[in-house]
Amino acid sequence: MSTPMLEVTGLTVSHADRDRPGGRLVAVDEVSLSVGAGEILGLVGESGCGKSTLARAVVGLQPVDRGSVLLDGVDARALSRCRRRSHRRRAQMVFQNPFTSLDPHRTIGAAITEALAVGGTVPRAARRARVADLLDLVGLDPALTTRRPRELSGGQCQRVAIARALAVEPRLLVCDEPVTALDVSVQARILNLFMHLRDTLGTACLFITHDLSVLAQLADRIAVMHEGRIVEDGPTHEVLTRPRDPQTRRLLDAVPTFARESTMRGQR
Repeated sequence: MSTPMLEVTGLTVSHADRDRPGGRLVAVDEVSLSVGAGEILGLVGESGCGKSTLARAVVGLQPVDRGSVLLDGVDARALSRCRRRSHRRRAQMVFQNPFTSLDPHRTIGAAITEALAVGGTVPRAARRARVADLLDLVGLDPALTTRRPRELSGGQCQRVAIARALAVEPRLLVCDEPVTALDVSVQARILNLFMHLRDTLGTACLFITHDLSVLAQLADRIAVMHEGRIVEDGPTHEVLTRPRDPQTRRLLDAVPTFARESTMRGQR
């Protein structure tokens, strides 16, 4: 059996409790999950359940209390500082709001070129061509390199953010509600892009959302998070049609399409 691209084991993350001096609030509680190479795992749960904290811990932006995060079978914390930074580039994050993840004063071309420079694998002379290739990969006209974020639509900016994340050739994308702020037609194009990246590049993806209808279109597997814990994990069709946990059923009931189909099944 091949090594998972991402393997999280017994991960616990806590925050200071503002209401209790010296106290801690557990945001992620003994979470274990894995994402295989070329697999999209959908992580779903209500707001405040710990999804975003888990995402930030996976890419090294959030300190953890205990547990492990292995990327390609390696725990970055066991590496030297230099090797740790290089290893963590294997996982890149795509945030919900692309306008806050892109510098409004820099052109699109400059933003992606900066990521290429940080990655250090593309010679300076080849970076302009690589920027054009990345924009083409995410379905954007390379002529947009001279534009700034405010001159683009939300969907275009999200594609730029994805191109920037892909500049360092990550093995894993961690996407935190990347289509929530987009209208339905743009959402569909972004979701198709993630599936294209999986199918053509073999990029693994941890895709975080509160919307099960999005994962029905996208995910190979679904993990359900509730109050900091994973309460259900399985193939997408199985989770959507035969939910085992009450929280999964509540999330399904909140989506009109699933609620209606569930009622119809019950009448047969």
